[in-house]
Amino acid sequence: VEVSIPRDLPRDRWREFVESVVQAYIDPGAIADVAIHAPKAADGQEQPHAHIMLTPRMLDPSTESGFAATRNTALASLFESGGRQGGERGEALKTERSRVAGIINTMLRDAGSKRRADARSYSARDIDREPEPQIGERRMAAVRRRGAHDRRTAVVGALRAHRKLLLELQKTEE
Repeated sequence: VEVSIPRDLPRDRWREFVESVVQAYIDPGAIADVAIHAPKAADGQEQPHAHIMLTPRMLDPSTESGFAATRNTALASLFESGGRQGGERGEALKTERSRVAGIINTMLRDAGSKRRADARSYSARDIDREPEPQIGERRMAAVRRRGAHDRRTAVVGALRAHRKLLLELQKTEE
């Protein structure tokens, strides 16, 4: 799981934020390995985020491996819906994103920030904007190796440059 940490959240609150997010995974019996990173973003500022690796099986000291023989269905239900899991496909992830957005908003409010997170899609928020095409880690690694963009990364780069110009224009107008 990768979770963005809001830039408005002071660095000394990052751990508290991530622990709040991870608690819902630990409660049903998962073990979480967390790494917090803050690399430079395209705008030159920090892009803080946490990588959270979870065990798909609960601890079980009675087994040789120390883990249960079957996967942790309580944990899986936080991420999976539709099919055998029941409910609409993708509904569990929407619920999980809303939960994390709630934690973000509480912490931002406590930090005195006016910014808020909204886990809904652009269309659900009546925003006339297309989401960026997905760019995976493998694709980005290939772009770095080649030293040149492919069609998808070039499109995403152009979209980001356009959005950046629009933000600069908005700031100038304000």
